Amino acid sequence: MKNFVTTVALALIGLININPAYSQLNKAYFFYKGEELLAQQKYTQALPYLNTLIGIDSSLFEGWFLRGVAKYNLGDIPGAIADFDKTIKVNPVFAQGHHYKSIALNRISQPNQALNEIDIALDLKPNSSEFLFTLGIIHFQMENYTKAIEVFSKVLRIDNSNPDVWINRGSARLLTGDTLGALSDYNLAIKVNPFYANSYSRRGILNAEINKHTLALADLDKAIALDSLGIDNYFNRALVYHTLKQPTKALSDLNRVLRADPKYSLALFNRAIISYQIGDWEKAIDDLTRLTSLNPENVLIYYYRGSILYEKGQLQTAINDYTTAINIFPDFANAYINRAEIKSRLGDAKGAETDYNTGKSLLQKYKGANKDNPFAMLDSSGKFKHLISLEKDFNTASRLSLETNRFVVTSAFLPMLKLCLNKETKIQNSHNAKSAWLDSINSKLPYEYQLTLSTQPDNRAKELSLHTIDSLFSGNPYRSLLRGILLTAKGRYSNATQEFKNAVKESPYNPLIEINLIASNTDMARFIEGFNDRSNTVNQGTNPPNDTKNQTSITAYSEATAQLSQLPALDNSSIIAYNIGNLHILTNNFTEAINWYNKAITMNSSLAGAYYNRGLALLLSGSKQPGCQDLSTAGEMGVPQAYEALQRFCGK
Repeated sequence: MKNFVTTVALALIGLININPAYSQLNKAYFFYKGEELLAQQKYTQALPYLNTLIGIDSSLFEGWFLRGVAKYNLGDIPGAIADFDKTIKVNPVFAQGHHYKSIALNRISQPNQALNEIDIALDLKPNSSEFLFTLGIIHFQMENYTKAIEVFSKVLRIDNSNPDVWINRGSARLLTGDTLGALSDYNLAIKVNPFYANSYSRRGILNAEINKHTLALADLDKAIALDSLGIDNYFNRALVYHTLKQPTKALSDLNRVLRADPKYSLALFNRAIISYQIGDWEKAIDDLTRLTSLNPENVLIYYYRGSILYEKGQLQTAINDYTTAINIFPDFANAYINRAEIKSRLGDAKGAETDYNTGKSLLQKYKGANKDNPFAMLDSSGKFKHLISLEKDFNTASRLSLETNRFVVTSAFLPMLKLCLNKETKIQNSHNAKSAWLDSINSKLPYEYQLTLSTQPDNRAKELSLHTIDSLFSGNPYRSLLRGILLTAKGRYSNATQEFKNAVKESPYNPLIEINLIASNTDMARFIEGFNDRSNTVNQGTNPPNDTKNQTSITAYSEATAQLSQLPALDNSSIIAYNIGNLHILTNNFTEAINWYNKAITMNSSLAGAYYNRGLALLLSGSKQPGCQDLSTAGEMGVPQAYEALQRFCGK
């Protein structure tokens, strides 16, 4: 069952005492607005205010501190640490700066540095129960459970009213084998605060682990009654129901989890297993298929789906899934053996013999391996018998590296800058430098149809009809341009390209329109490339598919690069540099892409998308620290996707 330490919450505190004199009003406004948004957990919205506050007065340590808190909560741990460093540099005796830096360092598995910072905080405030609690958490996560128990006990002598301290001491006791001590601490947590759901949740999990399922259900029911939005309690109750052979109730709880969070991978996986067990194979296949998008690197998903398809008699599709599992994890013995059985049934005797011998050899290789060894788990002969309760166990079957996530990362790049229909310009996807070329277009368009240079249009472009454009813009020189923008948003790239060609003929001296034509040709090449990839049967060999591009698309990208390079000088050529960088991404030439993003940023340091894309390119090139720094900068500038990437690749 889930057995994890309660994390330290980053709480907001009143910090600043700004003189209300007129010269200080701007500082006060941006501070209080940023603090208000943080209190509302609107971290992304708070960043622009805190950026402005720091810009007005970089000697104000509170600005750095609050921005660090925002970044921490957005998952930008390196960025948070950098801001806490600035906080400490400005005010070395600000104990909370050291405290929060300690929390952030511990989050990225730097416990020794975290201990140094919390020691400094405790030197400044020796009897702070808050700081001591963090010290206990760090020892807990370092697996120094005896030391953690000692520190939590000290906290309780100072203040025994915090249920989280009892809970964490109980968890530490549980991990030292003291089950009765853990149960006692969970009981005391409930006594201290009988309305705190987490206490019942922990005691419920422990009761389930010691096979007291009736008590576990009672505790989890109480936790849900106190916090009906806590989906982990529904998830854990589903596991208990499954153990008690009540699949309908287990599925009901998992359905509740997935309504709240459709991307809860472990709930999807377990729902698939239960659906299979009760004979609803189509539902199981559907859930596993959804998981291939959420966890494309997890071999168990493909293996289990392949096994169900095999039982359904869909042999070729099952082979494809087993092949994918083998490509991700070449030592997956059972995938070879199952694929051998299918090949034998299909009359491929030679292929079956090769797969069978490979599988048997691998089984022998890992025979007797420790049950906690991932190889042993993957080569287990049992299937569909047990649910998985811990995310770490589910991820054991994943090859979590940048290389295996290459498709996921490359598909996350912000696309090319082009003219888009955006009523409200958004900083994260728009290029806001003043452009005479853009002004010349917008001067002939009504406000509702003003264009911006952006990576993507707003939803209106998909919703508007071509008939609307034709009726409103009959005789307007930019009718074809608007038609092309709408067609692009609708995915009709061939038609869009023709409209942009017409638009170029109608306005031959505006290079921005040519950028849309080039971008449309690129989008069409990408679409064709993706279509070809989807249409091809999965390689049935044991080697991963070749990562080379379709020659047609390579030619299209090269032509687009040449066309961009030949455009007349723009008001700000960072647009061209950024787009050329994107074209190099499409050919997996990350070194050249980085060079062009460097140029774009040199020309326009406010081009947030260039920082974001350069950060991903650096990560794919193996340069983690500068890549994470770029993502942090992009997030600071308003790119929300940056925080998803930071959490996935930089938060550990």
